[in-house]
Amino acid sequence: MPLGGAHALARHVPLAMLAALVVGLALGPFGAPVATAAAGAVAMAVVGWMLARNAHSRAAVVALAVACLCAGTAWGAARVQATEVRPLTRWGHVQGTVVVDQWPSATRRAVRAQVIADGLWGSAAPAAGARLLLDLPSGTRPPEVGEVIQVSGTIGPAAQDRAPDWWFAWLRRKHIAARVKADGWTPVGTRGGAAGDRDALRRWAARNVAAGLSGDIAAIVRGMALGGGMGMSEDTSQRMRDAGLWHLLAVSGQNVAVVGIGMAALLGAAGASRRSRLVGMGLAMGAYCLACDGGASVARAGLMGGLALAADFGGAPRLRWHALLLALAVLLAWDPLSIDDPGLQLSFAAVCGLFVIAPPVGRWLRGWLPGPVADLVAQSTGAGLATAPVLASGFGNLSTVGLLANLIAVPVAGPVVVIALVGTVAHALWAPLGVLVALVAAIGAWIVLLVARVASSIPGAVVPMPAWAALPLSLVAGLPPTLWWWLRRVPGVTSPRGT
Repeated sequence: MPLGGAHALARHVPLAMLAALVVGLALGPFGAPVATAAAGAVAMAVVGWMLARNAHSRAAVVALAVACLCAGTAWGAARVQATEVRPLTRWGHVQGTVVVDQWPSATRRAVRAQVIADGLWGSAAPAAGARLLLDLPSGTRPPEVGEVIQVSGTIGPAAQDRAPDWWFAWLRRKHIAARVKADGWTPVGTRGGAAGDRDALRRWAARNVAAGLSGDIAAIVRGMALGGGMGMSEDTSQRMRDAGLWHLLAVSGQNVAVVGIGMAALLGAAGASRRSRLVGMGLAMGAYCLACDGGASVARAGLMGGLALAADFGGAPRLRWHALLLALAVLLAWDPLSIDDPGLQLSFAAVCGLFVIAPPVGRWLRGWLPGPVADLVAQSTGAGLATAPVLASGFGNLSTVGLLANLIAVPVAGPVVVIALVGTVAHALWAPLGVLVALVAAIGAWIVLLVARVASSIPGAVVPMPAWAALPLSLVAGLPPTLWWWLRRVPGVTSPRGT
């Protein structure tokens, strides 16, 4: 192979290894035999090493990629076997203490929280550490995350036999073993240790980020800054989904990067050294992720934001695909079942859309629109096309107003996040200042809420989609980059105007 070709091949080896590893980790939860996959990984690694020694570079890369795929499959299957929780089979009366592990959500029928069994006893009591759903009567004051509460009620299956498949999948991902229906609760303390420290940080952030606000406006400000829909009414939650704006309530790598950049700027103004700024950035981003609500999506955001900023800060080129695949590999290595999480799927699909679809669309539109407007439309189009197959396969519907709604809401969302985070710190230093800053963030939240209400009220805002529609939607999403690639390579064919 010519030297230039060898160098080009070498540049693609890490990407091929990461991609194969991610595919393998994704296949692990589907019951792959661990021993067979591990043996295949060892065998293909030996084959790859032998091919590389004999200068068969391309064949060696293929063999090593297969080895990574088998290794990922073996690890994913073994990890699922080690962590998967089987539903409890004994039902009856229980009482005792549980720890609230996630912020509760209120519905018309109940207040529901994810809890961890701490000191439950009774004929059907689960072992300490089991994850449970806790249903409290509607109208009950929700407990706070990290609280240890005394409950008494009936434990039963977390899902009925007639429940939809997506509910069983959700319970499996969350490792939920059963459901407790309690009559009420009594606080008895808070969780201790490192988990308790994180709980205290989450409670502090939730109380300060939307100080002085209430209702859906407070929930939107809190959700855009810290993630999740805590405190949001069911009607507004549905409207945000129908308008294609629910992703604004998920913590993104952009949020994490904003925190890191802000800390670096503050330390730079104080005259801190380069190493001190890097450490400060890492600590600030880590603290922000710990304060946010969410699991895999927050971990993904932290990894992506950290990898991107570390590359930029160190002067290295931003290897976007390497960072994206590395973040996904870390997440799946820790919890392979998260591959079935629609939130994670939507998040990565949106990032892929921004990487692949948005650039050619933006170059095309610059011939007709001003640059910033063209980029905004391109980003919204890229994310919308890339997430459409996930929405069809995972949710059975598609928002037809999402593109227009995002054109208005996305430019507003960024400033709201920054202002809300500034207000969180300001309220801790001087409460009146924090309330004033939160009121400014509330203006943006009101605009987002208005867009959601208007967009979701348009006839045909949501269109039912069968699962098989994911395939044609994927083909449609691939048209812009494919067409762009073809126009750049066919002799005599001019590229789109404005490029």
